[in-house]
Amino acid sequence: MVGPGVAGAIGGALLTQVVNPHWLLLVTAALLAWQAYRLIVGGSSAKRPERRVPGWEYGAAGLAAGLVSGLLGVGGGIVMVPIFANLLGMPLKRALGTSLVAITALVIPGTIVHTWLGHIDWRIFAVLVIGVVPGAWLGSRLALRARERSLRLAVGSFLATVAVAYGALEISRLLGWSK
Repeated sequence: MVGPGVAGAIGGALLTQVVNPHWLLLVTAALLAWQAYRLIVGGSSAKRPERRVPGWEYGAAGLAAGLVSGLLGVGGGIVMVPIFANLLGMPLKRALGTSLVAITALVIPGTIVHTWLGHIDWRIFAVLVIGVVPGAWLGSRLALRARERSLRLAVGSFLATVAVAYGALEISRLLGWSK
């Protein structure tokens, strides 16, 4: 996952110079909405028999997550977790943990490229770190204690909320209702 993911993160960060961000976020909103639906309605991956996943599928997941990470400036878990849980049949808790490990490798090259392009506000970064570190610790504790179905509902609801927010904001921007 990491090799294709790093290439995707670098490519995605470079593509921010040419891709229309409104259309990109609309496509992202649609994909998130679909994945949210699949997480919420799809049932527990724990009930599905585990299958041997070919390495190329993990490589494709890494490439997709890296590309989205670089383009949107997100860690990539927003793409990786639904791919792992829905498409590859991984139990959700394992998908969450595996994505965290993989994301650490993907965000570094994307951050370097965005720094080179002048896209990072380091003051905002410093303020966000104050909340992100304890938030991540608390979130991981809650996820470990949650049942698979509850976790699916929580993650799916979060993805659906992000999808609706992205979609509504970008439609209003495309229609000229907001800037």
